[in-house]
Amino acid sequence: MKYVVYENLERNYCAMKTVMKIIYLVLNVLLYPDLILSDCGNYKQFILKTEEGKRLNATFHTANKYGKNTCISHCVRNTACRSVNYCRKLLVCELNFVDADGYPSMLKSDSDFQYYLIDMANTTSKSMSQTPQCLNKYQECFTTHSGARICLPFHDFKEVSSVNVALGKIVYSSTGAGLATSYTRPWFLLDLGQVYEINEIKTYKVHDSVPCVNFDVRIGLTTNVSEMVYCNFGSQIKNVIIVCPRCLVGQFVQLQMTAYNNTRCHFHISKLEVFAHAHIF
Repeated sequence: MKYVVYENLERNYCAMKTVMKIIYLVLNVLLYPDLILSDCGNYKQFILKTEEGKRLNATFHTANKYGKNTCISHCVRNTACRSVNYCRKLLVCELNFVDADGYPSMLKSDSDFQYYLIDMANTTSKSMSQTPQCLNKYQECFTTHSGARICLPFHDFKEVSSVNVALGKIVYSSTGAGLATSYTRPWFLLDLGQVYEINEIKTYKVHDSVPCVNFDVRIGLTTNVSEMVYCNFGSQIKNVIIVCPRCLVGQFVQLQMTAYNNTRCHFHISKLEVFAHAHIF
């Protein structure tokens, strides 16, 4: 079958590269000490979990005509990647910027795919799984013949300028209407319509004095609050620029009043802006 041919070619390719590495070691150790060699070999040790017939709907990069081993290698070498979807029949490799443990509702049934959770602690950097970088800082990492680790900028995307992506988008609230609510912990939910890399959020006040002041800001790929990531807090008594302490990627932005001993709070802002980047691969 077609995929068998490609997997055999991949194994042969890796075998040839092993021979070439030996030649390169001899010829380049003195001339080019920093020559970067591609990773090839068995990447099973990087797979923490496999889900047959599953696909995570969180892909930021797709590669075609990849064998499974090359697909796992591509994720291992990319600081953006947290998990992989692989279609053996179509030889499609999808890199995901989150994993199903953090976003379980995004793992869907798809008989053509297998989902792989990658062990980030054993890949390019132990710390990157705790503090993921923004897309414009994502890198692909390689090991040189001397054992040194070198990371280069991820080159397969072009960045679109940061703009107010909240303009004209749909807003939901805990009362179902408007940007003013009276509730124990009222909230607003903004649907950006697609996934963005969030840079900053701006809110504009209506009143100078209200009984409840601060609200929490969360960003997520789904509307499930338990799957959203805390960004920062804001205040409804002043105009605020809210910046997340680390890069967050998402489609939904939720603003919710913090707890005030069950006081019925009024949540009232005049305008909400979200400045973000979209990326085209």
